[in-house]
Amino acid sequence: MAKALTAMDGDEARTRAIEDAARAAFTSDSAAYAFSQAVEDVLCNSASADRDDRMYIAFLKAMLACGYPDSVRSEWMLRMVSKNLPGDVVPDFEYTDRSGASCRLSGLAGRPLVLFFYDPECEDCHAAAAQLAAAPDFTARVNDGRLNILALSTLDTDSWNALPQNFPAAWHDGCDNGVLDSTEAFFIPAFPTFYFIDAAGRVVLKEPTVPQLLHAIAAMP
Repeated sequence: MAKALTAMDGDEARTRAIEDAARAAFTSDSAAYAFSQAVEDVLCNSASADRDDRMYIAFLKAMLACGYPDSVRSEWMLRMVSKNLPGDVVPDFEYTDRSGASCRLSGLAGRPLVLFFYDPECEDCHAAAAQLAAAPDFTARVNDGRLNILALSTLDTDSWNALPQNFPAAWHDGCDNGVLDSTEAFFIPAFPTFYFIDAAGRVVLKEPTVPQLLHAIAAMP
C-alpha cells in the first residue's frame, strides 16, 4: 500500500485514499488496533524500507478523525513524529562535554553535522559507532573539519561520566542531562538514532540507517 500511495499523483488524492483505507479498516476495535500497528511498523519503523514520516502523519490524522481507539497514544505519536522533519531547523540546546564544559548545538553550526543519540550501554550504538569510525570518507571529513559529529547521551550527567566511551578523538561527545528527553524536543524511538543536519541547521535526514547516512555524506561536495 505504501508504494502505491507514494506513486499517486497529488496530495489531495493521496489524502483521500488514506482516509478511505483508515475507514475501511475500522470494522472493530481489534481490527483498528491491528491496522494502526501495521501502519506504524511500515511507515514509522526506521528499519522499514517504506519508512515515510509524512505519510505516517497523514495516517495518524485519518485514524484520529475516524475515532480509532487509543487516541491518546496516536495524538502523542502525531506530535512527536511531526518534530524535526527534513527541511526543519533543529532546536538549539545545551549539553556538557567530556571536559565538563557547557556547550550549545549552535556552536557546531557552519558545517554539516551528524547528531548521534546513543546509550552508553547499547551494543547497537557501539556497532553503529564502529561502522562510522571504519568508513574512510566519513573519517576523513570529520578529521579535516568538513563534517562534525556529536554523539549525545540523554542520561543524567553522573551516569554518563561513569561510562566513558571510546569514540575517535575528533568526535564531539556530550550529555544533555536528560533535558531533551523531558522536553520531548526530539523523537528518539530507539538507540541509536541519527539526524543528518546541514550547515544551516536544517534536517537533511531524520533517523537514517548507517548505510543511508554514509551514502548521503559521500554525495556531499
